Amino acid sequence: MKKVAVALVAIFGSVAVAIAGQGPDVININKVKKAMAPVEFQHHKHQESVDGKCTTCHHKEKEGETALKACSECHAAAAAEAPGFKDALHKGCQGCHKEQKAAGKSAPVKCNECHKK
Repeated sequence: MKKVAVALVAIFGSVAVAIAGQGPDVININKVKKAMAPVEFQHHKHQESVDGKCTTCHHKEKEGETALKACSECHAAAAAEAPGFKDALHKGCQGCHKEQKAAGKSAPVKCNECHKK
């Protein structure tokens, strides 16, 4: 669980990280590897797609903060105040990807397009 939290913190870097080109380019989200193949999250690509606005994904953080929380800190499996980890990622990621697809852009929307073997 700690490895996932660390990986997710790295996934969602701050604006300073995006501007400086620091932080990971790709992160493997492998929390679901028992049921599905891991997801290779393209962090820098997503930073660019939201113009470096970290709060697009880090919706509970303040813009410019450098110590952003991992999704799993709020979206734990049994969190009453927030959707679980899987639901949060699916709703957030799939929702945005569907919007991109509807706008004529390339975005994965099927399971095996993100969960590649």
